[in-house]
Amino acid sequence: MGIVDALGADVTSTRIGQRIAHHSDLRRQCGLAQYAVAEAAVLAAVPARLDAVAAAALPCAAMTAYQAVVRRLRVEPGDTVLVTGGAGGVGGFAVQLASLAGGHVIATASTWNADHVLGLGAHEVFDYHSEDIAALVACRRLVMVHLTGRLVSGRFLPLCQIGLLLWVRRRSGRSG
Repeated sequence: MGIVDALGADVTSTRIGQRIAHHSDLRRQCGLAQYAVAEAAVLAAVPARLDAVAAAALPCAAMTAYQAVVRRLRVEPGDTVLVTGGAGGVGGFAVQLASLAGGHVIATASTWNADHVLGLGAHEVFDYHSEDIAALVACRRLVMVHLTGRLVSGRFLPLCQIGLLLWVRRRSGRSG
């Protein structure tokens, strides 16, 4: 999250003093610098009601979901999309993006988060604590965004044989 300090000559989509967020590559030079140069097209305006900490956290989760749903899986109208962890940061964005793309979204979440996930655009929500998710979706052709730390053997293996699977996880050996 930052505040626009200067603009290029042809930039009209933002203004000096505006609060913005963007997702930079922290591995590159200046990723954590006090000042950074970015193309106007990659900036997102931050509403006044959103605090700086929340604004700084959004781009990472949103970009991860965007990469999964739009760029990698290319969800289209009519796809049935299973999002594990639909109430989480990345999962919540994945539910919204898949729904906006016209997919029929099935999400896993705890019972107490079901209404929230339905409000994000999911068409169905299954409680991963008490329901056999693989059995509930076994007869459907799926595009699956798996967001938990490990792929549980047996539970989701049949899904990989009938659709596309994108498993989003941390690299081994890294914390956070």
